[in-house]
Amino acid sequence: MHKKEDFKDLTMYEEIAYSITCLEKLCIEWNIGSKKMAAFIEILWGFTKDFDCWEANIHSLKRNSIGRCELGNIDGEKKKIIDNIIERLFRICLGNLYTEYRYTGVLNDILSIEEHLETNKIECPDLNFYIGREKIYRDDLGMLRCGKYNLTNIIPFREK
Repeated sequence: MHKKEDFKDLTMYEEIAYSITCLEKLCIEWNIGSKKMAAFIEILWGFTKDFDCWEANIHSLKRNSIGRCELGNIDGEKKKIIDNIIERLFRICLGNLYTEYRYTGVLNDILSIEEHLETNKIECPDLNFYIGREKIYRDDLGMLRCGKYNLTNIIPFREK
């Protein structure tokens, strides 16, 4: 697990991208093949591309998301963990939105997400992948996403 100072060079977008990747990695490790969860994660990735859409959409997304991602294939304890991670993701996004990146609890929320992964013996994503990527890919923040943890790529969306 990382320490707070490990995140000092991450931008707001990079913090959000790292946190979403943690959720995505957990879903892959737990074999959560929910199309609704994949769609939900795609919406979260949208926040790394368009800062202006946050305020308009994040409250509606929050009200309509938790518990509606077809998680019937996992036990209640794992559902609670996913709900907690999603709640922390919203706090990270909203904290950065409304405090102009002065919300110090963001790092605590990220570390809490990491703790959930480590408690469940899931290795955290490589933090170095995210440091400085926003500067490199300023015109395409979708490049903040780590392809090997892309839940959408492993779920067949076409019905048989």
